[in-house]
Amino acid sequence: MVERSHGEMHLRRRYGVYPFAVHRRNQNIGRRLDDFVVRVGDTLLLEGADEDIQRLAVEMGLLDVAKSSAEGFRRGHAPIAIAGVLGSIGFSAFGFAPISLFSVLAVVLVILTRAIDAEEAFSFVGFDLFDVRCRLLALG
Repeated sequence: MVERSHGEMHLRRRYGVYPFAVHRRNQNIGRRLDDFVVRVGDTLLLEGADEDIQRLAVEMGLLDVAKSSAEGFRRGHAPIAIAGVLGSIGFSAFGFAPISLFSVLAVVLVILTRAIDAEEAFSFVGFDLFDVRCRLLALG
């Protein structure tokens, strides 16, 4: 898709998608789009069915930046996570074992029940803290 106006592309007729605006660097264009020439690097705001927009992207070699790679929240699994936190605090408060042990067990429970996946769990861990601790232990 190089140097063509919206009018020449016939997006409404060919794909059933409706252009609302174009963003180019620091400029937003929302009026008279039929005469506007689309260039490489422009971002198009389109309305249409997912399959129509996907077909447009494939046929014209566009990158669909609206596709989300993140999963939705697993609200049904929230009680498991809450029980893990409260259980680890409660059992350690009564002196059954250290809170670190119950915390690890709670994390294992949450991951095994797929309330959160392992990749998502590790994305929240600050590994830079572990690197500093390992260096300090190696020196001492």
